[in-house]
Amino acid sequence: MAKTVVVIGNGIAALSAVEKIREQDQESRIMIFAQERFHTYNRLELSKRIMTEYPAEQIFVKPAEWYDAHNIELRLGASIVRLDLKKKTVTTAQGEQVGFTHLLLANGGSNFVPPIPGIDLANVFSLRSLEDARKIQKSAATAKELLLIGGGLLGLEMAWQFQQAGLAITIVEMFPQLMPRQLDLESARYLEEVITNYGVELILEGQVAQLVGTEAVTGYQLKGEEQVRSVDLCIYSTGMRSNIGLFKESGLEIHHGVVVDQYMRTNVTDVYAAGDISEYNGRVYGLWSAARTQGAVAGENIAAGLTVGGASFEATNPVTNINVFNQVITSLGEVQPEGAVVLREQNQDKPILKKLFFKEERLCGAIFINNQKEVLLVRKAVEHGVEVPLGRRTSFAEVISYLHSLA
Repeated sequence: MAKTVVVIGNGIAALSAVEKIREQDQESRIMIFAQERFHTYNRLELSKRIMTEYPAEQIFVKPAEWYDAHNIELRLGASIVRLDLKKKTVTTAQGEQVGFTHLLLANGGSNFVPPIPGIDLANVFSLRSLEDARKIQKSAATAKELLLIGGGLLGLEMAWQFQQAGLAITIVEMFPQLMPRQLDLESARYLEEVITNYGVELILEGQVAQLVGTEAVTGYQLKGEEQVRSVDLCIYSTGMRSNIGLFKESGLEIHHGVVVDQYMRTNVTDVYAAGDISEYNGRVYGLWSAARTQGAVAGENIAAGLTVGGASFEATNPVTNINVFNQVITSLGEVQPEGAVVLREQNQDKPILKKLFFKEERLCGAIFINNQKEVLLVRKAVEHGVEVPLGRRTSFAEVISYLHSLA
């Protein structure tokens, strides 16, 4: 029996799901309802191109004609404002009611808005969408002083682009180091020194007390200071929250996100969730790679029509790749495990740092700065939880030799 599959959202989780469905099922009706007016695009490119003008099509994951070729009905600019899981219907902002046999929630998340007075002033932004990027580009064209609230991946990628464009930049980070999830303290201190040498002001363990201005932002105050520092552009990057508002009275189990099992099924039959809206094992992943995998799992199980079992999502160790301030950095797995044994190899002639982290005998994480030679080998070892005998943990080179012997 042909299905009617309704998908709410059109990020990478949604696209991966419908792609997987169409691999197995060419007959069922698939409808995607998207709040945005663009086809699925690569959000990872937004911060890397923040000072570059480009057509939206340049970052589309699939060309517009792909949807027609695969008989997928794409409703851009059509937000879902109501759903009835008992009647199996959704209703758009335009008042259109659509029935479904299977529903995939893939409407992602939104950037957390910090409770800072003045956060709603003009020229204060967060970056989540292509529209956000275009607004930031327009404002940045005349800006001279930029305040970045948050020193994570997104903030650093934008800082690098804006620094090259000649803006004076200040980064305020509430933690005592940059990238606390991806770097240990030694690696963070190295990166912080590099960034400050480029003229960027870093304020660690700092918090913005308020943004100042009449209509547009003109300055800010730090907590514990009376001084008002000048700024004419502010971008905050302070985390993400799942877009659960639509589902609170739906009967779905919700915590931080919509709770799913390893098959991406919710507690309601024939309703699935994937990507930043979903919570699996108490965690909202907030990662492009995880959203893509979860979407594919949901799509495969929707196509199969199973109510139990099926394809399953397996959590993997986080992998971060970032290229900022002429530094190429890869972080794998756990890099700040309590009681870890750390091995390092550092080249004094040029800025290369390679670190391996162990929990007892298990290789649990690694950091590579400006050298990618052994990344793939170590990544596989971390993913498989390879144990390295004590006698082979005498140096970085000895561990690498041992891993090669297992390959």
